Parts: sequence; C-alpha cells; structure tokens
Amino acid sequence: MTSKPTILVAGDRNIRDILAKRLPSRVCNIVDAGTFVAALSEATDASIVIVDGQMPGYQELCGHLRGDPVTADIPLLFLTHNGKENPGVRVEATVPFRDPAKLELALRK
Repeated sequence: MTSKPTILVAGDRNIRDILAKRLPSRVCNIVDAGTFVAALSEATDASIVIVDGQMPGYQELCGHLRGDPVTADIPLLFLTHNGKENPGVRVEATVPFRDPAKLELALRK
C-alpha cells in the first residue's frame, strides 16, 4: 500500500479550513501552516505545497522553497484571491490558481 501524499497549505485560516474540509483525509494528509516560518519547517515532508497569496511573506516563502535543493522539486501551487495576476509579483509556482474550486479539482486528479 502506498502512503498518502502530504499537502502543505500555507496561508490564512479560511483557505486552510476550506481545503482541509474539501480534500478527503482518506486520500491525503493535510498539514497547515499559517506563517512563513511554520511553512518552511513543514515543507520538507510535503508532496505538494499550496501557497495562499494573502499570506504575509508568501513571495519570500516561494523563493526559499525554490532556492532550497531539498524543496526545489516539490510542486508549488499558488492561490490568488482577487482573480487577477499582479504583474509586479513574481513567484516561482508550478501552477497558479485563482479559484479554490479549480485547485480542489486539480488536486483530486
């Protein structure tokens, strides 16, 4: 039996709660981190990292995850809330998402 993937959700409480409720625990382990420091400490064990664009320090978090050889290859999904891309913001995400429902569908695949 293969182990369940661990999904790290780094962001505000609302997004963490929504994703924890929608992603079945029988399919994956959800680890939540509300701060930059908590996310960095949990990232090494993650199969996927979801970063909330409203979390303070999200740009630095993405930079650290991509710059660390241990976490550089972990898929990084970036969630924006306003439905727009900010041209002044550069994150090294594998996939950006603007809609939590689309993110949920992608994770289920």
